[in-house]
Amino acid sequence: GQDRLVALKADYEKKSTELARARAAVADLPRFEAEYELLHQRWTMAAELLPTERQLAVLLRKISLAGQQTGVSFVMFKPGGIRAETYYTAMPIEITVFGGYHQVGSFLAELANLKRIVTVSNMRLSTNAKGDGLASTSASMTASAFSLNTNPAPAPGPASPPAAKEEPADA
Repeated sequence: GQDRLVALKADYEKKSTELARARAAVADLPRFEAEYELLHQRWTMAAELLPTERQLAVLLRKISLAGQQTGVSFVMFKPGGIRAETYYTAMPIEITVFGGYHQVGSFLAELANLKRIVTVSNMRLSTNAKGDGLASTSASMTASAFSLNTNPAPAPGPASPPAAKEEPADA
């Protein structure tokens, strides 16, 4: 009888501790839910900057619309080869536009202000030899958009064979 009583008392203590932990977790639930909501909002904002899908058609429409809104004319608009990196995929687009100097500047500002990350590289500005004041500037560039790789590939490195266990040499 005494052993049974000791076992029941130990079980009671264990269950009481578990109950206290559960009550503490329930009391913290509103804080955890608020923290989750904040993190979810941050994730949503980050996903707009670096989406997991390439969404190339949407991006091309936005760049085209930026050109229309700023009054530049597209001479070349050529999506390049997609380049996969460890954590992201780069999607370069060769673009050449012409228009007034300030129109070209406004177009670049629109690219910079897109919700997703777009970098401009290989920028070449030139003036129109005809002296046409309305379309005085030509700009060639590579605009690269990025998407997040949800399953990052291991970084490329030298392939090494699995290490063999060294056997002690017999002397």
